Amino acid sequence: MAMRFRAHDTFFIRKGWISKGMKHVEARDDIFIAKDVNPMDVFGLGSIL
Repeated sequence: MAMRFRAHDTFFIRKGWISKGMKHVEARDDIFIAKDVNPMDVFGLGSIL
């Protein structure tokens, strides 16, 4: 599965990322909207902007 960012880049989901993400969401359900953390850093994905 590939997701598109900035209309030209692709991003491939790697094995284990979904379960890692779910563990973080279970620990902190506001991980994607919290102002004190960057979810890309938490998940180890780097910047998508």
